[in-house]
Amino acid sequence: PGPQPNGLHAADDGLWYIDQVDLKVYKLDYQTGEILFEAQTDTEHSSGITFGNGSLWVASTFELKSAELDPATGSMSLLHRTTDVEHPFLMTLSPDRRFLYTNHSPGGFGKGGDQVASYELVGRTGELKLLNRQSVVGTAACYTEIDSSARSVLVAHYDSGQIVSLPVLKDGALGEVVSVMTHEGRSVNADRQECA
Repeated sequence: PGPQPNGLHAADDGLWYIDQVDLKVYKLDYQTGEILFEAQTDTEHSSGITFGNGSLWVASTFELKSAELDPATGSMSLLHRTTDVEHPFLMTLSPDRRFLYTNHSPGGFGKGGDQVASYELVGRTGELKLLNRQSVVGTAACYTEIDSSARSVLVAHYDSGQIVSLPVLKDGALGEVVSVMTHEGRSVNADRQECA
């Protein structure tokens, strides 16, 4: 596959990822690594991918896009662009596929002021309805995940080494950060990482 994989989505039928250089979406077989599907996207600086409700969601530096995907032909048809998010990175769908959560970085990645946004999926249109945004403390939010009970969203930070949790409210919106765990230590490559 492509030279710089970025953004993964584990599905029942394979591992989806988007490549940041060739801007293609791939689905790989878990056992063999064989490419089961690939399609070219029109994204720029792709960084996140998730699949649900019949749509493929792709985060890039400037927007979130949803596309209808035809695995048989490899064709993708743009459904909707969501442009009110700055520097979205990774995203996750709620287990019931009704809500999407993505971290984003107003002002740029690693500049501080990072947030996580909650969106409601509007049917199968690919449209996202913004519910709210919450500050996620720390710098360089780089990973967002919802727990299997759909009660908490977790966000990990690259620079500050923190993991924060936010409660998911009944309407799918997010409450304020309720816990912060800061990791300390160094990586095997001390030049690239100051926190664990």
